[in-house]
Amino acid sequence: VVGHGWHAGVVLRRADVPPGALPPLPGLPDGEWLEIGWGDRDFYQDPQAGSGLALRAALLPTPGVLHVVSLRGPVAEQFPDSRITRLDLTPAGFEALVGRLAASFTRDAQGRAVDLGAGLYGDSRFYASRERYHLFRTCNAWTAAALRVAGLPVVPALTLSTRRLFAAVDAHGVVLAAGPSGPE
Repeated sequence: VVGHGWHAGVVLRRADVPPGALPPLPGLPDGEWLEIGWGDRDFYQDPQAGSGLALRAALLPTPGVLHVVSLRGPVAEQFPDSRITRLDLTPAGFEALVGRLAASFTRDAQGRAVDLGAGLYGDSRFYASRERYHLFRTCNAWTAAALRVAGLPVVPALTLSTRRLFAAVDAHGVVLAAGPSGPE
């Protein structure tokens, strides 16, 4: 799990993901790792998003979006200023996690993820999500829900911020990089 201030995502070793478990990701180059994050479509895709978009995202159910990053090399080197916690999941837990992530993607008629354009950094893309964002369904609660499906005893309703998410996650993993865990 990697935390970037306000936002968190899940990182998977691509070789561990069974072929076909995730939908094809148009436009995303191959890499050793995939970071998958989720959030409000308009806010997450706008690097200059202001308080108006944040308020709308919090108060109204809005379309979600997945941000997928293809990474090469050690994850901690890719995110030197981020908080990173490694979680060792059972095979069944990992399979459940991948299934939960895959279920979030909107798919086109050919079963591919619906590409919404270039991502925020590196080799990344945005893809449409089937899920809706709102005040009690933040990116951090979404991450916690995916980890809960994987077998971790985290409570999504108690992990609305990255600080609270990492307070729950760190108790079950190994902190690889102790960057800031984000605002309360």
